[in-house]
This record gives sequence, structure tokens and C-alpha cells, in this order.
Amino acid sequence: MGSTARSIRLLGASLLAAAGAQAAGLALEPGLWEASWTISNALTGQQFTETRTQCIRTREFNPRELLRQAQGCRVVSEDQQGNRIQFSLICSLEGGAQTQVDGNFETDGSNGNGQLRTQTRIGGMSVNMDTNVSTRRIGDCPAAQS
Repeated sequence: MGSTARSIRLLGASLLAAAGAQAAGLALEPGLWEASWTISNALTGQQFTETRTQCIRTREFNPRELLRQAQGCRVVSEDQQGNRIQFSLICSLEGGAQTQVDGNFETDGSNGNGQLRTQTRIGGMSVNMDTNVSTRRIGDCPAAQS
């Protein structure tokens, strides 16, 4: 399951963070945004937290386009209503394993929260990974960033 499965989990978390920071039709203040996600492995009990910042300069972004760019994955469902997005992806992994990624995210334009469930099936075994995502605007973009 290794690095490919981890990449899909981080992809899903990135989708949530980007959707929350840039969802189409939201009244959003551009600026420097911070996205943090914590991935919990139900099998091992381990948690991994990662935080990134990104300068958002535009109010217009369609998260559906980002979902469709996920390599090795197909969009099973997607629904964006107002400030909330829900989606499901099916992804094929090396060695024939399959992963389903179900996510939801909601934002008020300055802060956001979401959840992601990644279920990987290998043979007769299923492993779940849960991810909690939070985003927030932390200030203006630095002048040097483009």
C-alpha cells in the first residue's frame, strides 16, 4: 500500500483544502491560507499531521476541475451546493488494489473544515484512513509570492 496509497490520501486532503480555499461562487477574501490535515490510520492507530500555506489570489475556482485532474482516479459523484462540497473518487493502485475516497468540506469564506474517508481494498482486506482538514485565512500574501 505504501507511497501510492499515501499519495492518494494526501491528494484527497489537498482536494479538500483547495476546494475550501477556492470553491466557485463563495464570497472569499484572497490572501494567504493555511491548510492542516490529520490522517488517522484505524489499523495502526497512528496519526500524521501536515500543514501547508498557499497564496490565493482569485475568488473564482471550480473544485470539480481539480477532482477530474486526479490521476488514476475517476469521479464517482460530486456535489457542490453553496459553501459545501461532497465527492467520491475511485482510484486504482499498483498491484490491483482499489481505493475509494469520500470527502466533504464546508467553508464560510475565511475558515473551513472537512472530512475524508479513504478505504483501500487489497484482496479480502480493507483498510480505512480518516482525515480531518481545516483551512483558514492567515493574512495577506507576501509581496514576493506570485
